[in-house]
Amino acid sequence: MPKHVYELAKELGMDTAAVLIKLEESGVHGKKAQSLLTDSEIARIMGENDTQAQAVLLGEAKLASERVVNESDQDTSLTG
Repeated sequence: MPKHVYELAKELGMDTAAVLIKLEESGVHGKKAQSLLTDSEIARIMGENDTQAQAVLLGEAKLASERVVNESDQDTSLTG
């Protein structure tokens, strides 16, 4: 189902300008925020953007879930 660029940006939680840049990078040229995108054009950006969309949705939670274990952490767990 065709969508406007600004609708797709809203769905992805991205700025419209960022979606337009991704479209250009994927070979879809000459689009504006009000332009309609075909299903194939939407698939092109969604395929490239799956991991990025997840990172946007997770935001800081993703960064907070990563933990670096250093030597002092390992020493404490062995003696503690």
